[in-house]
Formats: sequence, C-alpha cells, structure tokens
Amino acid sequence: MSRSTKQLLYGSFYLIIFAIIILFIYLRFFKSTPTCFDKIQNQTETDIDCGGVCGSCAIHQAKQPKVLDSLYLVGANNQLLVLAQLQNPNSLVSISKIPYRAILFDKNNQALGMFKSTANLYIGESRWVSFVGEVPDPAKISSLKIELDSAIFNDQKLEAPIIRIQNDKKIISGTDWGIEAEVLNPNPFLIKNITILSLMRDQTDLIKTASQTFITELKGFETQKILLKFPNFPNVKFEDLKPDYALSGEL
Repeated sequence: MSRSTKQLLYGSFYLIIFAIIILFIYLRFFKSTPTCFDKIQNQTETDIDCGGVCGSCAIHQAKQPKVLDSLYLVGANNQLLVLAQLQNPNSLVSISKIPYRAILFDKNNQALGMFKSTANLYIGESRWVSFVGEVPDPAKISSLKIELDSAIFNDQKLEAPIIRIQNDKKIISGTDWGIEAEVLNPNPFLIKNITILSLMRDQTDLIKTASQTFITELKGFETQKILLKFPNFPNVKFEDLKPDYALSGEL
C-alpha cells in the first residue's frame, strides 16, 4: 500500500471520527427537543403541533368565539340592561367556558362600570347573554364594549339540546311587566341547567327590554312553569312587544 493511499485512509478515518463527535455535540447540546409548540410535524403528530401526543387537532385549530352584536338599555330607577350576542364559529368543537365582560364608557372613554360572567356555546351556536345592574349616572354612558377571554374548547362535538317554550302569556300590572310560560324538555335525557332569555322586540324588530331566568335539572319530557319579570322602560308599550326566546341548556 502506497504512502499516499495510507494517508487518504487515515484522513478519512479521522474525518469520520470528527464528524461523529460534531454530530454528538449537536444532538446533545444544540438540537431542540421536539415539542407541541415548535411549528413542525414531528413525534406522533398527525398535523403540525397537534394529534398524537399533542392532543386534538380540532381543538388546536379552533377559532375563538366572536361578539356579533351588543346593546344597552336604561330603564326606571337607573336600572341597566346589557345584552350581547356571542357566536361559536366552529363546526367541530363546542366551548365549555368563555369568560366575558361588558364595560361601559363615558364620552371621554372613561370606564363607568363593568359586568363579568361566563357562557358555554355548542358547535356553531350563537346566542344572546344578558346583564342586569345599576350605574350611578346612566345618562353619562356613551359606549359599550364586550371583551372575551380565551375559550376552553371541547371536541366531543356537542350539539345544543332542544328546549321549547309553550303556553306563554303576558302579565301586565301597572308598571310590572312579566311573562308566564312553561319550559319543555322534549328530550329523553336530563338537562342540568337551562338559561331562558326573552328578548322583547317591537314591530321593527328592535329589542326594547329583556328578562332572564334559570332552571336546574329538568328531566326528559318534563315541563316547568316560569315567570319572567322585565325591567320597565319609558315610552315602551309592553303589550305591543313580541317575545324572542333564546334558550340554552347544559347537559
């Protein structure tokens, strides 16, 4: 074997050893460990950063809920009614919990008051939620803002249970406004919590007042009587309004 051949073999050997050392150092100290947040499809993922060990792709790719509409009404004795319409834009995941808040501002954009609550939304569902409260000087209210926090999603594809209102009747006694009605659960299963929101609309479909009440544990095929009491608003004839019911139930 010639001297040049030996030098080539020795050089190749040392080069391989050097490359192995460099690879070891890179893998040991520099290459990042695969995670569910590295924007690379690795591990057992079925898509980028989701599936397999990283959990549901439907939840990972879900869109945050939206505010479709909002308004406030000021009634007698500084009583304030705030309404917001929330939507779950997803067709594959429901929303187990969405914290939200309504903030009222004056003309100088100074906050006058804030109301907080949470809601759940089924797949593709949009529904109205409401707050009833008081502010010291409602005449100062200039604008309303609805803010949503990050939602908690559920990929069980839950659809809203069917709930019906029947035998509803308006009750008017002086300045007291109300509706007597029955809530029907036409399903064979128990609905744990039911929210009944009645929006009273005029002939132009504008909301003039609203009322909300709750029912717990309505068994399958059962009915329960309710009484909705409405805030009184000036220059509004309750007898001319038509109810628009927004019903939601938790299983």
